[in-house]
Amino acid sequence: MNFNALVNHSNNTTTKLDLLPEIRTAELQAWMIVAFTLCIIGSFNNIVVLLITFPRPGRCKVAGLHTLIFHFICINLFLCLVDHPIRSGFVTAKYHGHIIQDSVCRYIHVFYNVGWIALSWAEAALAVNRIIAIFFPHQYREWTSKSVNLVMVALPWLIGFALVLPVSFGLVGGMTIQRLGQCGQIVTNEAFITR
Repeated sequence: MNFNALVNHSNNTTTKLDLLPEIRTAELQAWMIVAFTLCIIGSFNNIVVLLITFPRPGRCKVAGLHTLIFHFICINLFLCLVDHPIRSGFVTAKYHGHIIQDSVCRYIHVFYNVGWIALSWAEAALAVNRIIAIFFPHQYREWTSKSVNLVMVALPWLIGFALVLPVSFGLVGGMTIQRLGQCGQIVTNEAFITR
């Protein structure tokens, strides 16, 4: 990937974050270090859990639950390997004086928001699975069939894309780079805002 196509180096000092007070600069640098460190630790932990939960032949598994846990861990791994490093990378690029175009957010922010929305709904799917197991144990196998599990895996992603794509394509707003280099949404259609 050509990083230079995404950002331009700027000689304009007003775009660089070195105008921050020294204490704020130290806080920002500490945040960058902690964020990247947590991404590495989170990725390692998720890979270990993924290897433990990876489906293997001849292994006894609880119907439905195994698929949902595997899906949940895959989303967490995606967030640690892709979403967080890109978000932190944008802040780091802005800190070092690069100008990030607003148009980049249209694409990058889709993955970031969809990942978080999918994670939340995947967690809700796990909760529904456990509620069925606890309160309806006799119906558990029929209510957690392969087709139901497929819906519980696909639905979080469909909800995420349905909520994020209208903003990304400018149907109800747009995307912009905020002062610290993070992408932000600008909603212009008030009908889209929930009250």
